[in-house]
Amino acid sequence: MMDQDLGVLYDILDCQLKKSKSGDELKESVIALERKYTKQKEFIRSLESNAHVSLAENELANSFIPKDLPSSAHKVYKAVKTTRNGDSLYNALSLALVGIESYAILLRLLVALELALNVDFFTNHPKFTYFPSGGHHPNTVFSLCLTGSSNKIFHNSDQNRVLATWSEACIASKPKEWSGYFHVTALSTVLARPVFSSYPNCQSWTRDFVHGIVYPQMATFSADPVFLLWSQEGSDTKPEAWYEPNHFVSLYSVKADGFYKSDETSKDEPTTGP
Repeated sequence: MMDQDLGVLYDILDCQLKKSKSGDELKESVIALERKYTKQKEFIRSLESNAHVSLAENELANSFIPKDLPSSAHKVYKAVKTTRNGDSLYNALSLALVGIESYAILLRLLVALELALNVDFFTNHPKFTYFPSGGHHPNTVFSLCLTGSSNKIFHNSDQNRVLATWSEACIASKPKEWSGYFHVTALSTVLARPVFSSYPNCQSWTRDFVHGIVYPQMATFSADPVFLLWSQEGSDTKPEAWYEPNHFVSLYSVKADGFYKSDETSKDEPTTGP
């Protein structure tokens, strides 16, 4: 059933993209689909991010973990071995939440719905406001957040941000499609908790933008972040090679003395976003 709903959503979004419209006339159908998964979203938001203790490490991804993660002086971060099949972002989150990848389809569907129903928020995401662009044009920064086909739509539509974001929702509704920064930001709201977007150490303004914590859209949320790494597999991984991520993995932390320690912090008090 979930596979069918994902297909229905894709058809809606793809149809609107072909018409070069934002899809307002079909928004009611998308809202109805979102309501259908209200309980599943509540369940996802209730989960702890500590299901990683018995999972296998990804040794190659470990080598990409940056040194400037929070409290890294007291922790050693490890990467979880994650299936690379185009769904790695959602596989990684599913592993972090429940220890298996079976919730990847649900997470993909919820992200697609989040993007489709909140296009205005994502086209004017707060990150664009407080990121020091360093001389880069605002549209160049926006373009950085897009996956390949959405970036093409962005430039072929006279840099129409709404259509490009709608395209990202469409991509999210298609299984096995690579995800980008907008999908990471949408996941934060789906989870109702921050996501720390970890990007390997490299001399690039891309890292300056992508690396760091992403807050959910709502003002009040869980204080417990989920850590994701933009990793790389199956391509040139030499230190001097240009870094181009093609895989996501989740991260967990181990105490410096070797004992496991969750990234989780106390949930006694909710956190208010910036």
